[in-house]
Amino acid sequence: MNQALMLWPMMAQILLILLLYAYLAVVKAREIKAGHVDRHKTAADQEQWPLPVRLINNNLRNQFETPMIFYALSIVLLALGAATKTTLVIASAYVVMRFVHAIVHVTSNDIRLRTPTFIVGFALLGALFVITVKALAAIS
Repeated sequence: MNQALMLWPMMAQILLILLLYAYLAVVKAREIKAGHVDRHKTAADQEQWPLPVRLINNNLRNQFETPMIFYALSIVLLALGAATKTTLVIASAYVVMRFVHAIVHVTSNDIRLRTPTFIVGFALLGALFVITVKALAAIS
């Protein structure tokens, strides 16, 4: 397999973050225009923003948690020349779960949907970890 293909799921994860920041800007502008924001309070305390803004902010923080592990594992697989069709599928599925999780989080925030989506993504990340450790052990 072309090792560079493993970069595409990482680019998709970065795209998700960029889209969330763009969406955050739109929602903040909407909330300010609607008069729902006290700019002095929100400047000092992010919790003073209306709920839609806080949900997006919370999800953006999530994008710098388990995805950091995803990037690290992907880079290690690339460095080892161990990216395969299997790792590409797992990495892609993980990013799809991140997109689904983000959509649920910033819209309905339905925990009944959000939690299973997170768990599936976390399990995929665990599988990628196991494969990466095995690849590392094979060359050690």
